[in-house]
Amino acid sequence: MGEKPRLRHFPFISVTGFVLLIVFGACSSGHPALVSRSPVSVPREDPFVRAVIVKVIDGDSIIARIPDGRNEDIRLIGVDAPDSGQRFTGHASTYTHSLLPVGRVVYLEHGPISFDTKNRYLAYLWLERPSNAFKQASSKMLNALLLSHGLAHVETGDKELQTLNPKYMKLFRGFEEAARRARRGIWS
Repeated sequence: MGEKPRLRHFPFISVTGFVLLIVFGACSSGHPALVSRSPVSVPREDPFVRAVIVKVIDGDSIIARIPDGRNEDIRLIGVDAPDSGQRFTGHASTYTHSLLPVGRVVYLEHGPISFDTKNRYLAYLWLERPSNAFKQASSKMLNALLLSHGLAHVETGDKELQTLNPKYMKLFRGFEEAARRARRGIWS
């Protein structure tokens, strides 16, 4: 009778250890924006999370109640409105306040990275659920509206987050350029 083939054993690492090494290596990208708490759960077939406005902090940050009852600090992906002391600071905040009264229902769409280093939920904020996101961004997405009205510019501070949440960046750059050419808001 022939000999049974023997499985090769690696003296340095077991199969289980190898699998764990691969899993942990894949999960830890070393990106500082990833946080340990669980992200807002979104069913795979629906990229939008229904939320209710609790408070507007400034032009590009709000607090909203999500379906599990938590209040989340939301930071708009891809846009940066002027901060306190900068020209047009109040304009972006006033505009966001006018569109987002307390209690308004909005829809949040997050990118591959759900939270930033300040533990803020990163999202595209939709005033209404879109049926065609790319065609309706200019009229239904707060991020795009801020850019179109010249009340914010495309976020350039964190290149790594931009590359991880790139979905609408080309569109955003077009809105910013149109506002700049028309000398609207911060571009006046």
